[in-house]
Amino acid sequence: MIKTLSDGLEYNYCALAICIITDWEPEKVFFKLENRKVNSDDVEMMVRLKETMTYKQIGEIYGMSDGAVEKRVSRYLKKKVAG
Repeated sequence: MIKTLSDGLEYNYCALAICIITDWEPEKVFFKLENRKVNSDDVEMMVRLKETMTYKQIGEIYGMSDGAVEKRVSRYLKKKVAG
């Protein structure tokens, strides 16, 4: 099915409504709507976010537990130091 401009607007309106109802950040909503897996770019962003946010806050954005975020960040940093 071909998406029209109105389909895109409906998607954005839906995301906005979810943000308002749940008080989630837009990134978390789009992440949930796209139902995608965390990739290496996401983990790099988590590392950057860790400079100013807690693991719990980052986990809320990505729909993950704080422990899962910490594990991914830790693994990424170990690989970066080793390589």
